Amino acid sequence: MPNPIIHTIGHSNLTAEDFLRLLKAHGIDCVVDVRSTPASQYNPQFNKPVLAKFLKEN
Repeated sequence: MPNPIIHTIGHSNLTAEDFLRLLKAHGIDCVVDVRSTPASQYNPQFNKPVLAKFLKEN
């Protein structure tokens, strides 16, 4: 079995749509949120439940 390739990505201040475009552009089909606090005060589109729902829908 080949070794998997792991990418890292920061959401910065991207829109959810731009974040999705980056994932698709690089063929990423699995996202693991490793933040100790999976929430963003300034970018609520990256709060864990919101992000999970958005990714499942797209």
